[in-house]
Amino acid sequence: MQADETSETTPATNENPLVKMSIEELQQHLDEAVTDEDYEKASKISREEHVPVLIHVNELTQPQGHSTSGSQERYKDKERLNWEKEYDCNVKMREWILANNLATENDLDVLEKDIKKEVREGKSAAWKAFLAPQIQEKSEVLSLINNVSKKSANKVFIDTRTQYAIDASYKLEMGGGSNLFLGLKAGATNKNTDIDGLKRITQEANPAISSDGNAIFPVFGFGALLKSEKFYVSVSIPNFLNPVKFVKDDAFIGSEKPTTYLLAGTSFDTGVFGSKLKPFISAKLIPDGQNQTHIGGTFDFKDTVEIGGGYKSIGYSNILLIVKTKFGLTAAYAYDFGIPNGESAVTRSGNEIFVKFKF
Repeated sequence: MQADETSETTPATNENPLVKMSIEELQQHLDEAVTDEDYEKASKISREEHVPVLIHVNELTQPQGHSTSGSQERYKDKERLNWEKEYDCNVKMREWILANNLATENDLDVLEKDIKKEVREGKSAAWKAFLAPQIQEKSEVLSLINNVSKKSANKVFIDTRTQYAIDASYKLEMGGGSNLFLGLKAGATNKNTDIDGLKRITQEANPAISSDGNAIFPVFGFGALLKSEKFYVSVSIPNFLNPVKFVKDDAFIGSEKPTTYLLAGTSFDTGVFGSKLKPFISAKLIPDGQNQTHIGGTFDFKDTVEIGGGYKSIGYSNILLIVKTKFGLTAAYAYDFGIPNGESAVTRSGNEIFVKFKF
């Protein structure tokens, strides 16, 4: 048997007889409108004739809509909603209980409070039961990821660093619209390295790297920038020093090589919508390491918006967007993505956001 109870969405009006009914009259009306015999008749028809049966009950109330994602306020006017609130079956049942002296106001208040508490606790328990296996799976996945990262060849030195430094710069006017900017950096870096993240060739412990990997080492860097309206050239070495990472029983374990950064670029008008083309080339030089180069360029539209991109020798390409304002605020976004390039291909991607404010 299929039985369906539906309510008409015709708005209630003052002429609706149900609105003016007392509790007793409403109860009598409902008893007369739909009786047990009606449901028994519907059941008999469905069972004997094997057809669906629809029982249409007028003026049903719907206090909370069809679901939490569907709002009846969208298709019912205020008058109808107020009527359904007034004639809510729970409200009428409460009035009927009180009218027949079956319970007191206090009894019903306590009962409703206990019922609401039970429902909330049941809801909370159901939600926790739903989330429990997902939380367990998440914990297992994170554990696997952490274990893999410790054994990864890309994380031979898994470390965290905190740097404290003072930067100073000086400007020299070179004539012809060119300026030379010189900068110095001095400070210290607090380094914490996870020795367990080292990839071992053998399973035997190496006493030479059994230290805790914590160290504080000095930082001293230098930079220079020669800039004019048409070109710029710069060189920088963030740290001249060669801090030793690990020393055990006078045994040298490893060090951090000073890295040199080179950058050069130019700018010329394209004659199109006041735009400029700004090609550039940069290099990262690492002693006894893998040097890197980056070639690219941007289109500058009226010194307000720059759009460009480039290619890095390690298999990366990138796109760049820069927005400048008249208030000294500059915001930039860059997206790097890997390009297959034989065995040295880099397939990972990354995002970078840069914000600068010039006083």
